[in-house]
Amino acid sequence: MHTGETVQSGQLVAGKTPLGWVVFRGSSTKMDGVNKVFQVSYATPISLSAFWKTEAMGVEVKPCICDADKISQVEREESEVIKNSCQKVGKQWLIPYPWKKNPNQLPDNKAIAEKRLEATERRLQKNPEHAVAYNKQMEEMCQMKFARKLSEEEMKSYRGPVHYISHHGVVRPENKSTPLRIVFNSSSSYKGHVLNEYWMKGFDLLNDLFGVLLRFREKKCALTGDLLKMYHRILIPKSDQHLHRYLWRNMQTEKSPDVYIKTVLNLETSQHQQWHK
Repeated sequence: MHTGETVQSGQLVAGKTPLGWVVFRGSSTKMDGVNKVFQVSYATPISLSAFWKTEAMGVEVKPCICDADKISQVEREESEVIKNSCQKVGKQWLIPYPWKKNPNQLPDNKAIAEKRLEATERRLQKNPEHAVAYNKQMEEMCQMKFARKLSEEEMKSYRGPVHYISHHGVVRPENKSTPLRIVFNSSSSYKGHVLNEYWMKGFDLLNDLFGVLLRFREKKCALTGDLLKMYHRILIPKSDQHLHRYLWRNMQTEKSPDVYIKTVLNLETSQHQQWHK
C-alpha cells in the first residue's frame, strides 16, 4: 500500500498510496478539517517502513494473476461438469457430487465410524455443557431438514453404496453465538479410501484477500452480509446422501447408535471443497 511519496511536518506524516494521500499523526491533539486521518503511535525517529510491515503481518502481497492464467484445463473442465449438474428444486439448488471415481468402490466403514463416535462421546462426557450444545445442534439439523434418521426398513432395502463420515466438536470460545461447532470429516482414510478424493474440485473461487481490502476502501460506504447456514441450503440427491451417513445416539452410550444421513452438502474446516462455493 505505501509505495509513493512521504512528507513529514512536525507531528504529521503524509504518505501517498494507491488510494490517495493518507495522513498520520503522533499526538492526541484534536485537529479539525483533516481528511483520512488515522491516529497511530510511533517511536522517534519514525519508521514508516516498520509500521507498514507490522500492519501487513501475516498477509503476503503477490503480483496480480489473471484468472485465465491460474486456471488449468482440468479445473476448467471440472467446473463445467459441476455447473451443468446444478438443478433448481423449488427455491433451493440440488447439486450432485461430481464423482471422478466410481462411488461403488467406497467401503462400508461403519465399524470405524462407531469407534470414532465413542471417542467423541468420551470427550463430550468431560464437559457436560459441550455435550448439551452438541446434542442440541444434532437435533436442530434434523428439525431444519439438513439431516434425517434412517429407519431399519430403509437401511435393509437400500442397495447402493454406503459410506460413513465421522464427526467431532470444534470449540471456539471467542464465538458467542456458536462456541461449539460440529464438524463432519470426509477427509479421513479407511483402507486407503478417502471420500474427498472421489470427486472433482473445480477451481478455487475464493476472492484474493488483497483485492477485497482494496475494493473495501474504494468507496465511502461498504456493506457486508452473512447468509445463515448457507451451505446447508444446497441439497444433494438420495444416492449421495447414503455416502454421507453418520452415527449418533444423544449421548445415550448404553444403546446402539442410530444411523442418520446428510441431505445437504457437507462443509468441513479441514479441507474445503471449492467446487460447491
